[in-house]
Amino acid sequence: MPQRNYWTIRLGEGNKYSETAYQKKCIAVGWRELDRDLSEDCNLDQIDFVRTIAPQLQTQLPGRTEKYYEGSARQLYKFAALLRPEDIVLVPSSEQGEYRVGVVRSDYHYTPAETEFPYRHRRDVEWIAAFSKDTFSEALRNSLRAQMTVFNISRHGEEIERLLGNIRAMRPDQGIENIEEFGMESHLEDFIVENWNRITAFKDFDLYEEDGETVGQQYSTNIGRIDILARSKDRKQWLVIELKKGRTSDNVVGQTLRYIGWIKRNEARPDEIVNGMIVAGERDERLEYALETLENVSLMTYSVSFDLKRVGRNA
Repeated sequence: MPQRNYWTIRLGEGNKYSETAYQKKCIAVGWRELDRDLSEDCNLDQIDFVRTIAPQLQTQLPGRTEKYYEGSARQLYKFAALLRPEDIVLVPSSEQGEYRVGVVRSDYHYTPAETEFPYRHRRDVEWIAAFSKDTFSEALRNSLRAQMTVFNISRHGEEIERLLGNIRAMRPDQGIENIEEFGMESHLEDFIVENWNRITAFKDFDLYEEDGETVGQQYSTNIGRIDILARSKDRKQWLVIELKKGRTSDNVVGQTLRYIGWIKRNEARPDEIVNGMIVAGERDERLEYALETLENVSLMTYSVSFDLKRVGRNA
């Protein structure tokens, strides 16, 4: 595979479109007034691209400086022409302090504007991880503060790959006999879902279903996706499960409470109880303090077990 590049992409002022982009599995840039498919323009070099696009931006967005038009055209060139499939993108989440990480999976494409997502210039992305900015080195955090819409952070590629390497793992074997002999954190959500009926903590719950189809994993709401949504077997309780996934304590607690509120308002009957559960890899004192007064949110930790056993004549 050719050497990949690493980028940070900003999705609107205050990252207001980051959740929509996450749900649509894409990244996008604005300048929606530029009603033009840039696919052919991507064949130009940067100088000719800017000479072509900057005047069109000026026509559509009058009253700005020449520096603005040229700078905007250069940002569009980076997005449309310089990003490549397999590049890694870091996108600030709507959750303060969180970055989602994705792999670019398509060339540039132009999409008619949608009411909820007006950005036309897009690329498909596979989201593979989420990190708190506290996970990053100071140098990487400084680079992520850049105010440009599209910014190359490839000089931090080694650090980003190291972070991703810590969470990459083979998918847990479907035939595992002991629930505690569980592989790696990157597939914890899949592992929980696939082994739901074997986890004691969930014995009174079923993964949420709609019309006979299990939809409880990554359950979509208009404020984001719930990691796992379950309903008690007696249909009197709901359970919102969020995995910490390296997020800050405040972020994961806040998100869990928002999802609980959404289920109460949109799905649960008045007499039904909605509880939350946060799953983390280890005890977190700040998280425990945050949950101290929340009777409807519990904290669970999981353990990882790995062993090698000698077999054969040398056992």
